[in-house]
Amino acid sequence: MKHRSTLNDISIRIAINSDVPGISHLLRSLSHTYIVSPDDPEVDKFFATLTEGAISTFIGRRDIVYLVAATSTTELVGAAAISGDQQVKHLFIDPAYQGIGLGRRLWEHLRDHALRSGNPGLFKVNSSLNAVPIYERFGFVVAAPKVERYGGAYVPMILKPG
Repeated sequence: MKHRSTLNDISIRIAINSDVPGISHLLRSLSHTYIVSPDDPEVDKFFATLTEGAISTFIGRRDIVYLVAATSTTELVGAAAISGDQQVKHLFIDPAYQGIGLGRRLWEHLRDHALRSGNPGLFKVNSSLNAVPIYERFGFVVAAPKVERYGGAYVPMILKPG
C-alpha cells in the first residue's frame, strides 16, 4: 500500500518529457474507470492515445498546458491538461491520492492559467461517467447526453463565466 501524502507533500509543475512514461502508465491504469465496452472493435483507437508516443506528442503541442502532480519522492500521482485554454483534456489522480483535494488543486492550476491567458471563464470537459460529480463540485454542468465512442463513455460538461 502506498503512503498517503497530504497536499503539502505534493508539487504541481509543467510536464516534461521524462514524465511521459508515468503519465501513460497512470492513464492506462485508470482506463477501467472510463472504458464501458472493452470488447468494442474500435477500443484500440482509444488505447492508442495513451501510448508513450501519443502522450509525448500531446504534451509537446503548443496549444496544450500539461501539468503533473508528484510526491516529494518524485512519484507521479496526478496529471491534468487543458487545450486552447478552454477544453480540459485530462484530469487523473492515482487512487491512493484521491480524496485529499488534489484533483481540485490541479483543476485550479489549469483554470488560473487559462484565465491569465485571457479565457473569460468558459470551460468544457468530456467527463468520464464516474467523474461527473467531481466536475459538478467544480461548477460544471451537464451540457449534453452521454456519448459512447471507442469503447468509452463520457458526458459533455460546461462551466460558464460568473
